[in-house]
Amino acid sequence: MKYALSLTLFVAMAGCASPGGDASSRPALDLRLEDRVPDDSCRAHWVAGVRGRVVDPRGAPVSEGIVQMCLRLENGSQLCQAPTPIRPDGWYTVVMPEETRCLQQVTLRASQIGRPVSTTFCRTAMTPSYGVLDVWDDLVLHPLEVPATRPPMGDEGSMRTVRFPSGLELDVTPGAFEFPDVYDRLGAGPVPLDEAPCFVEQAPGLLGLWALGPESGSLPGVRLRIPETTGLADGTRVALWLVGGTYTTLADGRHLEEGVFAPYGTGTVSGGVITSDPGSELPYLTWVGYSVAR
Repeated sequence: MKYALSLTLFVAMAGCASPGGDASSRPALDLRLEDRVPDDSCRAHWVAGVRGRVVDPRGAPVSEGIVQMCLRLENGSQLCQAPTPIRPDGWYTVVMPEETRCLQQVTLRASQIGRPVSTTFCRTAMTPSYGVLDVWDDLVLHPLEVPATRPPMGDEGSMRTVRFPSGLELDVTPGAFEFPDVYDRLGAGPVPLDEAPCFVEQAPGLLGLWALGPESGSLPGVRLRIPETTGLADGTRVALWLVGGTYTTLADGRHLEEGVFAPYGTGTVSGGVITSDPGSELPYLTWVGYSVAR
């Protein structure tokens, strides 16, 4: 049974500490009591509203960006909602449409369009309380380096090398990107593992991580040369990991779901540099990491 009592919702989560602040600092969600009561037919998680915060690496609120949610519904189908603007104080709040409240999974994607920062992904823990899913881990947008060397566009169908101050090198073909301005907006930057987004939990043994942007597919893919700073010996094979973005397809035709961090290829260490092996070109600019191949 559902009740038609109106209520501005504010959920108190006693004992939950997080970078996202305690419950008393969180904005209210305009939900009715009947919104909070699960539908009798729902056998998954009932989520009537979602809220959380987007910050920079120093913990300062990020504004003028968007958060998008990709949902796995109770029946297993997937749906990506329209983006929600981030508030000036860095918070985002989403009241879910009634037809998408019975959920298996919520994947969050935060970005600032046109800014030299990473797009960040997180598959949040499904722990709704009274119909509200509080995202207790902040979504962090990391700054990206501008290339130290970026050859003039010239023939957009020819491959060329783009070098970044931190030592990462990308062999790219400008015409292979999904959007014509990607080449002029290329950015990349290393991210310390202790500051990494929640998706790294999917990659035990990860040794290095880089954020790339702007988010875009590339066919053919991008060849990588990654500085190796952990002391791996020459000849060591590494597994290369990629985060699924919007409609990410791997070289073998497999679809990589948004927010999933999975191996996509291999590389080999030589002279303190990891070079992607033939056939292991990066098909999508999001995040790339490496671990020792097993």
